[in-house]
Amino acid sequence: MGDSLGLDILKFIKYTNKIFSAEPRRNLSSFLNLQYFQKNNLLECVTNN
Repeated sequence: MGDSLGLDILKFIKYTNKIFSAEPRRNLSSFLNLQYFQKNNLLECVTNN
């Protein structure tokens, strides 16, 4: 199971590298911003309830 998970992670890294290779900096920053806001919204939901 661990081996297949490692392969999946490598596939994911290769896939994301293809996505970000066109304009790496802008795409990566927008992706990270999206992740950041999703985490903050989740935290707000948890703390508000």
